[in-house]
Amino acid sequence: MDNQSTRLAMRKMREQLTADEVASKSEEVIQTILNHLNLSSYDAYLCYMPFRNEVDLLPLYLQLLSLGKRLYFPVTGADAICFYEVSDLSEFHAGTFGILEPTSEILYEGNENTLSFTPGLAFSESGERIGYGGGYYDRFYEAHPDVTRLGVCFDAQISSEITVMDWDISMHMVATESGFYTNL
Repeated sequence: MDNQSTRLAMRKMREQLTADEVASKSEEVIQTILNHLNLSSYDAYLCYMPFRNEVDLLPLYLQLLSLGKRLYFPVTGADAICFYEVSDLSEFHAGTFGILEPTSEILYEGNENTLSFTPGLAFSESGERIGYGGGYYDRFYEAHPDVTRLGVCFDAQISSEITVMDWDISMHMVATESGFYTNL
């Protein structure tokens, strides 16, 4: 199966999940993350707002905010993605592709010990990722190689059917509701 076919199959699978299934599985993914990572060891977190039945990490973000951690969320431009600091999860408006984007103007500068929670349509156990096809995250990670990259998905999105392209940037780790894979 090629990446486009994998992308379509995974999108269809996620669309078939009920809201209760997404919530339950998302809680399990959060627990996997908490069981495998010392989140207090990072100064900043690159986050995403869940869209189209992606893993919902909002409860984890609230926990991180309560600990005084710095959270940044993406704004997608014509050919790049930038992250802006958010101190409250109400600081958003509808943005590109209908995804909620931060209203903040405090840009992530990349000078912090940072963990990125990275969404995607499919991941391999070794960290390869298939996103939506725009290459935004790959270009961002190429420009910010020191960011620790954590792919976040449901078990059903783990695939051995990923063709790696020259420009693809792999994840350091991948978390699902029942697995934690690392290539650090």
